[in-house]
Amino acid sequence: MFQVYDDFLEKKYFDRLVEQINSRDFPWKYCDTVSHSVDESRISTQELEEQFYFVHNIYENNKPLSPLYEYILPVYDKLDIRSLMRSRIIMYMNQGKQIIHEKHFDFHYDHNAALLYLNTNNGFTEFVDGTRCDSVENRLVIFNGRIEHTSSTCTDIKKRQVLTINYF
Repeated sequence: MFQVYDDFLEKKYFDRLVEQINSRDFPWKYCDTVSHSVDESRISTQELEEQFYFVHNIYENNKPLSPLYEYILPVYDKLDIRSLMRSRIIMYMNQGKQIIHEKHFDFHYDHNAALLYLNTNNGFTEFVDGTRCDSVENRLVIFNGRIEHTSSTCTDIKKRQVLTINYF
């Protein structure tokens, strides 16, 4: 169902990427829902309030949106991307308890989804069959982005960060 690659990027390059993302000047956008497919009638108001994250959009709608795009080109090359659909960095904040977000899929059609975990924590990605991929620094997981999956927050550090890439 998915492929996992540990130590996906060369350590020096990976560390520099994470350093840039964690700089004080790195711009983040607040998103008040994790999944657009959340059925609000199925979850409580409290649970709905917990479904948020921060995002830095790198590429979408056929254009780069961030100066980070150029720096990430070697990642795209290593994935042998023929057509990039979307690329972004997601940050989930520690909310004092682990929150497993609602199931979602990235797009309604077959495509590749790659998640590069930027830090090690007790968060994870869970797939529809119940299998989980733990957030381990510099671990890449590739799967069909049409398959339902969930994300989670972490409780052991301040934040969980993931570079997400959808492509053909």
